[in-house]
Amino acid sequence: MTISARYADGIGGMGGDSLGASLVCDARGRTVRTLTAMVDLIPEFERGEFTSETPVPSWGPIRRRLEIAERWARDPVLDVGAGTGWLALHLRHWGHDVTASDYDATARTNFQANAAIVGAELPVVRENVSALSYPDERFASLFCISVLAYVADLQGALGELWRVLQPGGVAVIGCLNAYGSFAFLHDRDPRTLWRENRYRGDIRQDVEHFHGPRWWQREFAKRFEVLETIPLEIFSPVIARFAGYHVDPRLTHADVRLAAHLPKELASEVIFILRK
Repeated sequence: MTISARYADGIGGMGGDSLGASLVCDARGRTVRTLTAMVDLIPEFERGEFTSETPVPSWGPIRRRLEIAERWARDPVLDVGAGTGWLALHLRHWGHDVTASDYDATARTNFQANAAIVGAELPVVRENVSALSYPDERFASLFCISVLAYVADLQGALGELWRVLQPGGVAVIGCLNAYGSFAFLHDRDPRTLWRENRYRGDIRQDVEHFHGPRWWQREFAKRFEVLETIPLEIFSPVIARFAGYHVDPRLTHADVRLAAHLPKELASEVIFILRK
C-alpha cells in the first residue's frame, strides 16, 4: 500500500473519525484536526512551534515533500534554498549529514530561529545557487524545492547542481508550473488577462522562468536522468488563498492524492527526481 493510500485509509491509530483525523492542541492552545504522519516529524514542528513563516505542519503538500525527502535522501545531503529550515531540520532529525544554504537573509533568520527551537546545531549560510562555493561531487543527494523558477541564471544554477552532485547522486527538485493554480493566483497579472507576470521587486516572489512541467523535464534531461516526476498538488493553493492554512488537513491530503492520479500538467508544482 502506498503512503498516499494509507492517508486515504486513515491508518495510524490515533483515534478520531473514520478518516484517521484526530483532535489535538496546537502551540496557541487551539483545538485543531490533524492526521497521523507517515514520517517521523520533529515534535516542535508538529505542534506548530516553528516561526510563523514556516509552513503549517498538517498541510498535505508539506507532508508529501517530507515523505519524498525521507525516501531519496543520501549522505551527505545539501538543501539549497532551505528557507525556514523545515526540510533541512527534518533531514538532520532523521540522522542525515546535512548542509543548508539560502540566498535570502529573512529566510536564514527564520531558519536559525527554528534551529534554536529544536536545539539543533545546523548552520545555514548564504549561497547563490548559480555560483555555489562547494567542491565538485561533494553531495550524494540534494534538494532544491521551489527555487529554480526564481533564479536569474537558470543554466548556471543547473550546472552548479550537477557539479556538486556525486556520480549516481540524486537531485530532488520542485518546480512551479506556469499553468497551475498557484501561478494564476499569485504570479500572473489579472490586469493583463493573466498573460504577463507580476513583479514585486522581491527575489522570493518574482518569477524569472515561467514554464510548464514538460519544459522543465526536457531541460533536466539535458544533464540528468529523470527517474520520476511527482505532481504535488492541484487545489491546495486555492484552499490557502480562500480558506487559509488552518483548515481540515483532510482537504489538502485529498488534493495530494488527487494530484498523484492526474497529469502533471494540471499540478501547481511538480517534484522531479533526477540522477547524475
